[in-house]
Amino acid sequence: MSIFLTKQKIIKDWTDYNGHMNVAYYVLIFDQFGSEVLLTNFDMGEYSAKTTKKSTMVVESHITYDQEVKEGDEVELITNQTPFYAESGGQVGDHGLLISDSSEFSVTDCQKQGEHYLHIGILSNGSMSVGEKVDSMVDMTIRLATEINHSATHLLHAALRKVLGDDVLQKGSLVDSNRLRFDFSHPNPISKQEIMDIEDEVNFRIFCNDDVTTKIMTPSDAIERGAIALFGEKYGEKVRVVSIGKSLDAKRDAWSVELCGGTHVKRTSEILSFKIISETGVSSGVRRIEAVTNTPAIKFYNDKIDKVKNISNLLKTNNNQVEKKVEQLIVENQRINKELKRLKKNPVTTEKNNSVKETIKGIIFEYVIFDDLAIKELKSNAEKLIKNNKSDIVCLISKIDSKASLVIAVDNKIANKISAVEMVKEVSTILGGKGGGGRADMAQSGGSLPENSPLAIESLKKYIDNKF
Repeated sequence: MSIFLTKQKIIKDWTDYNGHMNVAYYVLIFDQFGSEVLLTNFDMGEYSAKTTKKSTMVVESHITYDQEVKEGDEVELITNQTPFYAESGGQVGDHGLLISDSSEFSVTDCQKQGEHYLHIGILSNGSMSVGEKVDSMVDMTIRLATEINHSATHLLHAALRKVLGDDVLQKGSLVDSNRLRFDFSHPNPISKQEIMDIEDEVNFRIFCNDDVTTKIMTPSDAIERGAIALFGEKYGEKVRVVSIGKSLDAKRDAWSVELCGGTHVKRTSEILSFKIISETGVSSGVRRIEAVTNTPAIKFYNDKIDKVKNISNLLKTNNNQVEKKVEQLIVENQRINKELKRLKKNPVTTEKNNSVKETIKGIIFEYVIFDDLAIKELKSNAEKLIKNNKSDIVCLISKIDSKASLVIAVDNKIANKISAVEMVKEVSTILGGKGGGGRADMAQSGGSLPENSPLAIESLKKYIDNKF
């Protein structure tokens, strides 16, 4: 059994560094306001002591922390009524504040469980207790932005049915202050032209500044007037119907008529602008559209314009020529890639790659300095030069991204007299490398000084001359 004795506001001096009230003050408050009230309720207080000449006192106390919330704690507060919109029908819960004389609670979400409204958030200041009265303040900036997106979702639904056909039915939605998401039944991806037609239809209704009205009626009356019910929803005896614009169809009260309990704008001009940012498939026969409105839509357009400007500056052309310039670059890139693949497949020849052959004491020495040829291709081409050009020693150097790659190949008939490994070690330091490795007939290395490639070739010539 619990007995409510008294209520006392806690002051800051009574709390410790943990935010808990000190035990001494708990005892003081209980002794001053609690025990006396308790004893009096049981006819064991001051009056009883004076009349019976017998008294009572508290000899033992036990303190437990129950229903305590500290600053910064994330909790759920329940109120008997609220102006906050609780998440439902795809619309997210409101944000805002719950304020009392001694506290401030930041609401980041609102949910409904049965008959209760849960305000989810953080106790940002002070303390709260059960039964305390609070003032509710909804963040209207977020609420209005959410309303805009919710009303735009209704316009989108109507536009989809007009452009794609009446087989379109809502399968889900998400509406918050930043964007809207709408899932609907449709067997195929939406074409670029259809997306443009849908956007035009929605923006036209925004331009028309249509009224957004609500009525309470029975579900059967709502359906008779052309209202579209949400999938899987259970409706009571009375439903709320949201209507937007005028309809040319005698079977419908308005251009858009839906059963909906969410919040909406008063006129469509408040939406300002509507832009689809993505259209995807989420499951078999279900498509998803994501869109932005109002200020986020304007920001979306501005960001796209800025990107086009940046690209045009990089390409050194004007905004109107960006697409054509990019197409030209793609074609040129394809041509270059094709040529690179051809060059990699074909063997290196003296004519095509400016290779140089020199005879040093009877040894045929061949070398080539390449641009942008990978080490794998250097090795392959070195083998081909030894075989096809009948060279005794081949040195290939490639410059890639300020790096040098080196491959030296030696014909097997002289590999016992001069080693590719030793030659690589001899010249790799000139290229900014630290030696290398391989076999007597094939070795490789790398370095950070590709500009020293001619010096490396000259050093290698001297090494061969000394060896023979």
